[in-house]
Amino acid sequence: MPTRGREFAADRRWDILLLIGAFFVITGAVHLTMMLFVGDWDMWTDWKDRVWWPIVTPTAAIVICSALQYIVWGSLRLPLGATLTMVCLLFGTWMVRWTNFGGWDYFPINYVWPATLVPGALLLDLVLMRTNSYLITSMLGGFLFGLVFYWGCWPALAPFLQPVLYHGHVLSLSDLQGFQYLRTGDHEYMRLIETGNLRAFLQESLYVAMFFSGFTSMFAYWIGIGIGKWLAVYPATKFLKQA
Repeated sequence: MPTRGREFAADRRWDILLLIGAFFVITGAVHLTMMLFVGDWDMWTDWKDRVWWPIVTPTAAIVICSALQYIVWGSLRLPLGATLTMVCLLFGTWMVRWTNFGGWDYFPINYVWPATLVPGALLLDLVLMRTNSYLITSMLGGFLFGLVFYWGCWPALAPFLQPVLYHGHVLSLSDLQGFQYLRTGDHEYMRLIETGNLRAFLQESLYVAMFFSGFTSMFAYWIGIGIGKWLAVYPATKFLKQA
């Protein structure tokens, strides 16, 4: 094999190893972020409520999305940072749920299924690609990211909101799962999360939470931009200049 061909093959192998390593680094970073800031709201079906789950999950997820989006778009002009982040999150979360909760703890997978944020991530990348503006992406794309989250999960969530009769009480199927599969010594399955002040809005707490999630995602987007700029792009640029 000519020398140039051997160098090309070596470069290709290093590119493949770099992509595989980047995939697992992104998966670990976004999964750790979700576990720290979302936790049980995305863990159990009966915690997927109509108030806090649609607010907390997109707000935490968009931080890593915007950070990777800033790195990939600014360096390579590829509009796939947010989508790649959410695909990595979905892959890593499914691996954890299948092995830990399904394989070791024997929870049914339909009780611990993870939410998907890929639809919102696609919209976020689309807005950046069409506008080439982080400001418009934060306002329009960030708002859509939080707004469509609940409806992106609706096909998986809807069956568990069906009413069932249990010992004379009307519960949802997800609440019944909370009674049947106890997790700790605390009665966390007895919590009533939808009794707060949001109920004052004509009992339409979901729509209020969705719009509020859009606004919080707009602000959280800039946290990710700062992380991508000062913790990734700026140190790498400074190192390359010194080299």
